[in-house]
Amino acid sequence: MTRRPDLGLALAGAGLVVIIAAVAAGLVAVGGPGAARSEKIDAQMMERMINVADATSCQIANGGEAPASLTELMTKPLAARPADEQKAFCPGFDASLLAKPGIDYERIDATHIRLCADFQRPFDPERPGDRRNIHEELRTARPAGRRCYDLNVGDY
Repeated sequence: MTRRPDLGLALAGAGLVVIIAAVAAGLVAVGGPGAARSEKIDAQMMERMINVADATSCQIANGGEAPASLTELMTKPLAARPADEQKAFCPGFDASLLAKPGIDYERIDATHIRLCADFQRPFDPERPGDRRNIHEELRTARPAGRRCYDLNVGDY
C-alpha cells in the first residue's frame, strides 16, 4: 500500500505566507500606524488654524480688526457689540485651541492674516473626510513641511 504525502505542513506554510503578504500590502496601502498618527497631528494643527481664523473673523465682524498677535486675540474681548447682535458663527470657535503652540500668526492688515505651521504629511483636499472649513484657502493641497496661508478673514 502506498502512502500519500502529508500536505498539512506545506499548506500551513503557504497560508502563513499569504497572511504575511496581505498584512504587508495593507500597511503599504494605508501607511500603517505612523501615518495615521501623522494625519491626526496634522488634523489637530489645521483645527487650531481654523479656530484662530474663526476668532479673528469674529473680532472683525463685531466691529474690530485683526489683532496684532495671538496674545492680543486671546486677551482682547471678542465682541464690541452686545451678544444679541453678534454674528452667529462667533461662538463656533474653541478658545482653548488659541493658546496651543505650533502656529505662527502675523497680521497683514485690518482684515488679512498669515498663519504658518509645520505639517507632517501632504494634504489632498479631494480626499474624503475633509471637515467643515469656511476658509477656502485652508482647503488647498499642500506638501509636507512648513506651510503658510494668507487669509482674508474679513469676509465671513
